[in-house]
Amino acid sequence: MEKRVKESTDKTFNEQLESTSKKLRELYYSIRDYILALGDDVTENKLKLYSAFKKIKNIVCIEVKMKSIMLYLRLNPEEITLENGFTRDVSKIGHWGTGDLEITIKNPQDFEKAKEYIYKAYEIN
Repeated sequence: MEKRVKESTDKTFNEQLESTSKKLRELYYSIRDYILALGDDVTENKLKLYSAFKKIKNIVCIEVKMKSIMLYLRLNPEEITLENGFTRDVSKIGHWGTGDLEITIKNPQDFEKAKEYIYKAYEIN
């Protein structure tokens, strides 16, 4: 009997980005531009399911969902006051990308709040 290989039903990063709202796409590009502007040493590496931004190591990984953008930052969640619905410790939870601090961005105000964490991840990595 021949084994069947199960096809992945996960949408690629680009498929996710294209299928989300125009506002969320624009917000993603604002986040991307902000991260890349942190320094000449930051590069973007688009992978199948997420986009990674790194210096030598990944500092931020981004997944695009239907109604939100998920950032995974290489920061210690124990050193941050977590805010329900905005930040979450994912150090013991499986997820795509690198980083133990998850930030959920649904609007420009969330992005403004996230900037300090993005900058901190850039500075310490």
